[in-house]
Amino acid sequence: AGAAEARNSGARQCGTEVLVFIDDDVVPEPGAVMALADGALRGGAIAVGRLSDRFDGTSMYADCVANEVDSSEDGDCASPMELSYGYCLSGFLALRAAWFWDLGGFQDPTGDWPSWDDIYLGYRAQKAGIPVLLVHGATAVHWDRSLATCLTAAERWFAASRSAAKLIAEHPDIRAVLPMFDDKWPIALGTDSFATMVRKLLRAAAASKPAAAALQLLIRLAEEARSPCILRRPLYRWYCGGAMYRGLRAGLVKKRT
Repeated sequence: AGAAEARNSGARQCGTEVLVFIDDDVVPEPGAVMALADGALRGGAIAVGRLSDRFDGTSMYADCVANEVDSSEDGDCASPMELSYGYCLSGFLALRAAWFWDLGGFQDPTGDWPSWDDIYLGYRAQKAGIPVLLVHGATAVHWDRSLATCLTAAERWFAASRSAAKLIAEHPDIRAVLPMFDDKWPIALGTDSFATMVRKLLRAAAASKPAAAALQLLIRLAEEARSPCILRRPLYRWYCGGAMYRGLRAGLVKKRT
């Protein structure tokens, strides 16, 4: 019945005050589950942990792009930090059971995979006045299979972006917390700035089939040469960005039809 219903089924079998959700490819560090549950209980919020992306130690793509530092995570590591609901990710998440059911549990807003059911939960929580807190002491390792290669990552981003188009079509204000799509929407004359229109045109060009084939060749050559990450990372980003563009546009076309 899908991931949302699977999570709800597990939640229905719990008699605890706090629910902790852990994806099947996430391994919490010792004490992390208790720290996350305590953050949800004491903080009066949806608590999310810090995920450290890993694959298997042999992925050149994962070694290059995983765990890039996000400046939004800077600050006092001793205390929880409020985040946008765009960070409400089910991989390692906790909240009060009563709030979970008041919000309607996890819901599948797209009928696609991935369904963005976690972001949709955060969206409804934000409307209910429930914040999202990052609990620094709740750390876990995310063994993300999509990090095997740039191609597998691009496939995942294509599917996620296609699904995101459906989510945002139903709830346009969610677009504000998913900035990775800003340069991938159709040009809005009279609304977009000149700089934004240029970015969108460049993104469209880079997402074309010839450009994608050229990027794929460059990535293969760079990996065979064991080029440093500083050279490979932009290629990875543009290739995956192209997959996101194509996925988003595919979702928009499907929505119209």
